[in-house]
Amino acid sequence: MGSKSSNSTTQNITTNDRQIAVDNGLGIAGDGNILTITTNNTSTDHGAIEEAAKITLQSIDANSTALKDVLTANALSQKQAYDFSLKVNDSAFAAIGEAHSVTGKISSEAMKAVENANKTALTETEKAWSKADETNRLAVQSINSAWNNAKAAADGKTLGDLKPIMFAVIGVFGLFVISKGGWR
Repeated sequence: MGSKSSNSTTQNITTNDRQIAVDNGLGIAGDGNILTITTNNTSTDHGAIEEAAKITLQSIDANSTALKDVLTANALSQKQAYDFSLKVNDSAFAAIGEAHSVTGKISSEAMKAVENANKTALTETEKAWSKADETNRLAVQSINSAWNNAKAAADGKTLGDLKPIMFAVIGVFGLFVISKGGWR
């Protein structure tokens, strides 16, 4: 790249002029006069292109070094991020395992509590049915007794047409007692 640019131009101008110059009656005439002007123009970049090429090469070298540094730093950053994500994943899986263990224990305890509640509910329901049965038995006994007393008091009059109504009342009463869970 050691070259320097230059340019040289030569210009020849030939003029044949037949002019007359007059001043206060005095004139000068010329014929066949030749005027020759030679101009040599030389242009140069004074080594600017060579220096620009050097600066460009230095910039390319600097950019290449910077790019290598960026790629190295990026690779290191990605490796560190990957290693960190592995640690996070391991911690997450460990926490999930612990959570499953705790959930299993809680679920087991909850199932035992539900089982105990069901046993208690069944026992209480059986007691309520037993009370309802006893109450119904006593109610039927009382109604029978009242029926017999009313029959004896009627002097021979019969209440036979009222028997279905009485059984319906007893049935409704019994269902009411059962639906309410017995006497308390």
